Amino acid sequence: MNKYESIIIIGQNVDEEGIKALITRFTDLINTERKSFKCKRNGT
Repeated sequence: MNKYESIIIIGQNVDEEGIKALITRFTDLINTERKSFKCKRNGT
């Protein structure tokens, strides 16, 4: 299986709850295809 990497840039004005919601949204979108997905959060 090929592995791919994606970077999602989120604006500074998004609060902690918004960040968690976006991560969940993108994780669910990717996992819809039943692929393994790991999320690594960088930055502050």
